[in-house]
Amino acid sequence: MKHTFLFMEGIWIARGHYFDDTDRALPFEGMTKVTHTDKLWLNEGEIEIKAGDKPIKIYNRYEIVPF
Repeated sequence: MKHTFLFMEGIWIARGHYFDDTDRALPFEGMTKVTHTDKLWLNEGEIEIKAGDKPIKIYNRYEIVPF
């Protein structure tokens, strides 16, 4: 299997369960988008953990200098 994450542009989708510190399973959905320019790769994503009436949203953005 060829490893493509970060090395190829694309959108990655995730779904599953997040387990909190009490071992409670909470459903989540998220995505990450990888884009490339000549001097910089971007890894931008978000995840939403369904925790009752107030979902928890986490955003990230990484700038990667290609080697």
